[in-house]
Amino acid sequence: MFPLRKTRPLTPPMPSPRTVVSPLPVQFPRHRNLPSAAGKHQEQRIEPSQQQPRRDTSSCCSPSGTLQPASALQPATRGSLGLDLAASVDSTLLTSQPQKIPTAVRGPLIIDGQPVGALLLGRSSASMLGLFVLPGVIDADYMGEIMVMVYTPFPPVNIWRGQRIAQAVPLDQLSKSIAPVKDTPRAEDGFGSTGGLTLTN
Repeated sequence: MFPLRKTRPLTPPMPSPRTVVSPLPVQFPRHRNLPSAAGKHQEQRIEPSQQQPRRDTSSCCSPSGTLQPASALQPATRGSLGLDLAASVDSTLLTSQPQKIPTAVRGPLIIDGQPVGALLLGRSSASMLGLFVLPGVIDADYMGEIMVMVYTPFPPVNIWRGQRIAQAVPLDQLSKSIAPVKDTPRAEDGFGSTGGLTLTN
């Protein structure tokens, strides 16, 4: 008789808990500045000899602090749909709360001699760095300063005066034939001027 021995089935060794799931290669950015030299390739831009003199789209701020008309904005390239907007003051986003950034540009947008509306959108170069623009609507009868609502999930972030942070995409007003609720132009009023909103928990 051979002595009996306890046996156990062969099983592959289990990996240690540290190797079951590998960590994701995600690195959250720290305090940083948005570069001013970001945008389209140089070869995509219109040659100075082929266009009328204009202000540099990387800095559309008025040096005297006064507002310039939106009609002074020009597209960066022949195929650009949007008109770049730059910050007119230095700002630091210390929290993730939305903030309004002034542009020193006064509405309305003028296309072919007629006021038009516009969608206010972000720029891909700024979004890649963690600066996001909340989409907005610029009405055709808005005559105040265009403000850009921005936020970042990775504060703090510095925005320097003259940095392009948003773009206005012109839109024709298709609601001209519809009777308005108020028979007065919007003028310089904005951000809830036609009806505020109250949120409660």
